[in-house]
Amino acid sequence: REARPRGDQYESYRHHAACWYSRVTFYWLTSLLHLGYRRPLELENLGQLPERETAATQFQLFNNIYQREKAQAAGGEVSLWWVYVRCYWTNFALGGLLKLLGDCVGLIPPLGISVVLQYVSSPPTLPHPELTVAELFSNGCVVAGLVLVSSLAQGSLSQATTHIVNVEGIRLKTALQALVYTKALRLRMSVKEEDSTQEGSSGTLTNLISEDTFNIMSCYWIGHYVWAIPLKIGVLMYLLYCKLGVSALIGAVCCILLLTPLQFLIGKQMSSNSKHISEWGDERLRQTNEVLQGVRLIKLCGWETEFANRILRTRRTELKYLDKDSLYWALMTFLTHASSALITLITLAAFYILEGSDLSPADVFTGLALFNQLTVPLFIFPITVPIIISAMVSTRRLEEFLRLPETHNVIPVTEPDIANKPEIKPKPDVVETNRPSRADSVFRLGDITELEEPEDDCDDEEG
Repeated sequence: REARPRGDQYESYRHHAACWYSRVTFYWLTSLLHLGYRRPLELENLGQLPERETAATQFQLFNNIYQREKAQAAGGEVSLWWVYVRCYWTNFALGGLLKLLGDCVGLIPPLGISVVLQYVSSPPTLPHPELTVAELFSNGCVVAGLVLVSSLAQGSLSQATTHIVNVEGIRLKTALQALVYTKALRLRMSVKEEDSTQEGSSGTLTNLISEDTFNIMSCYWIGHYVWAIPLKIGVLMYLLYCKLGVSALIGAVCCILLLTPLQFLIGKQMSSNSKHISEWGDERLRQTNEVLQGVRLIKLCGWETEFANRILRTRRTELKYLDKDSLYWALMTFLTHASSALITLITLAAFYILEGSDLSPADVFTGLALFNQLTVPLFIFPITVPIIISAMVSTRRLEEFLRLPETHNVIPVTEPDIANKPEIKPKPDVVETNRPSRADSVFRLGDITELEEPEDDCDDEEG
């Protein structure tokens, strides 16, 4: 296929060259979306990536920092986490600031509902000659407009945060994939053939490039939730206390004490199950790779069904853990959605018992809106735990892989001594096959060789 032309005019990703309004509203993407509305988009319609987004550029930026850290370690262990921070902290901090602003603006609509309802239930009779700031923001029409503007601002800030963090996460994943690929090309043959830990096997390499880099990218995406969720829960609890009193705290605390341990228990099981998924995935890839490399021998011996059944058994074990993972996610989602109704029920019951008075419509609707916002952090927080744990495990696997010894090109200074060159003896006729290395060998197909049958010389000896 003919390569697509390069140049700024062929780039469809124009975010860096757009004005601030286009960046906020993503107006620069309108032409591509309009083209996709008229007809299905093809690969050629996407154009070329900008130079700063290519794998070579991202790898160069990441590798420079990694090599500096490696030189400063002077043979010690290099922390990839510190490399992540040094390489991508600027945009990560910007995304955190935008998320903080978005969460603060998102609190305006629940609080504005109370003002609008109070204004509707008891509208002012006569306007005052001098309007104060308090009276301005107690006007229902003004607050309704403020709620609309805040909702638009919250969506824009949230989308900007998601875009910044997602782009940086993809850059990090691309750089790590290139780093793993470069390291794999420099591994010593002794590591590939004799490493009993399987760190240099092709199955492990495949998981490092696909699964482990994806786990680290996912951790980068949800990194801000580590501090944003506790902060948001604390602010929401304070606002609920101001509106509903102690009963709101009782409902929230009871729900948290009942559901959070269950969610953390499920998250722990998900983390352990994720480790089993990676292990059996590595095993299946090693088996498949060995069968593909030794397919000639398998076909000659008629072992296709036996080896296919072995791979299928491994796949069934892997699917068993994948089914468990889906079950854990279903339980997590159920507990999250049940928490909203449970908090509301306990809070209203506690308010009726403790306060003994009726709730006003403004307090009821405000409380329901705040409870609805409380559901999102309670849903996301238990999910962040297994993602962060998976990223820690993946980073440790990458660090162990990057510490494997590398081969070095050594140019001899003098010519080799031809007179003392060892004699090369002829080898017996053997059918050459692409045998897998010992590190990848599961079925030991590499230890099997097939000798060629000698030719029949009866016809030559006649007479």
